Amino acid sequence: MWKAFTQFFYMSPRDRRGVALLLLLIGVLICLRWWQFRLDWQKGEAWRTELLASLRDSVNGFSELKNESGSFNRNTESRAPSKTSDFQDFNPNTIDQASLVSWGLSEEVARRWTVYREKGAVFRRPEDVLKLYGIDSLWWVEAKFYMNFSEKPNAENIRFQDSMFAFDPHRLDSADARSLGFSSWQYVQLRKYLESGRVIERSEDLLQVYGLDPALYLRISPYVRLDDSPFPIDLNLADSLELLRIQQVGPFYASQIVALRKLVGYFVDCRQLMAIRGMDSLRCSAICSQVKINDYQRIRYDINRASVAELSEIPFLSTAAAREIVSFRENFRAFISVDEVVQLSLFPRKHTYLVLPYLIVSENE
Repeated sequence: MWKAFTQFFYMSPRDRRGVALLLLLIGVLICLRWWQFRLDWQKGEAWRTELLASLRDSVNGFSELKNESGSFNRNTESRAPSKTSDFQDFNPNTIDQASLVSWGLSEEVARRWTVYREKGAVFRRPEDVLKLYGIDSLWWVEAKFYMNFSEKPNAENIRFQDSMFAFDPHRLDSADARSLGFSSWQYVQLRKYLESGRVIERSEDLLQVYGLDPALYLRISPYVRLDDSPFPIDLNLADSLELLRIQQVGPFYASQIVALRKLVGYFVDCRQLMAIRGMDSLRCSAICSQVKINDYQRIRYDINRASVAELSEIPFLSTAAAREIVSFRENFRAFISVDEVVQLSLFPRKHTYLVLPYLIVSENE
């Protein structure tokens, strides 16, 4: 048994030297790790001692502040701030970022404070300020006695009252929104609401806009003016913003309609919208019920009488296709319906709805 064991673990002198060197390296690493652990422990002891000392100083400071003020009340008569304090009475819902920084808050926390308000949040009591990420608790303990949440008219509110005017939310731009009291973030939320395809049919619908607080709504609701008959919309005159008022039309289809109109020059038939990628007959029918196309630019060509030059003016109809139409009419027979042009395969199938609205067939004489 022993002989088999020794034969199994037999090592040459070279192997034994290698094993000894490996064990030596392992011992050195263990010693280094133990030494590092000891140094870290000593540093931790020093850090804990320093932390306890700072906490003890804070407790002593609170005791002195309590002795000077008598009690921690919200009454201004019982406040006794230190002589070096720069705090003044302020409203957390209206204070600016510069004042917060001057009173000891970091610029990052002061910025979070203002952004938090711009998103529609309202401070109603001192404890609400602690919801801000990174707020210093010691700063809050001293500042909460100076927080005043009463609604008082200020220069900003007076400015808003003087600058109010009637407006349509569907056509409101950023400059007018700022004059009405919208923050930049609230205006973006209003645009997202409209670009999603929804329509504001009454002033109360503004409350459905995310981030639009009731205070702003009460201020602007008397000035909301909505078009009593927003439809139909002229498909040749409407811009992308006005097209968003159409049900079933979002930002993508609004941009595609404007791009297609630039290609064809003007629409002569609502069915031309079928050339837009992703447009189906159901959506096209819903859109056509909400739009109109004026007749003052409606030009159609009789395929049994028009010349090659006239037919070439039709968008997406090439000169070669125009020659084929005239050749068919002269050498074979007159066209009975415009659908026969499609059967000749003179243009891509996707251009059918762009070409056919320009074509008519004269009655047989």
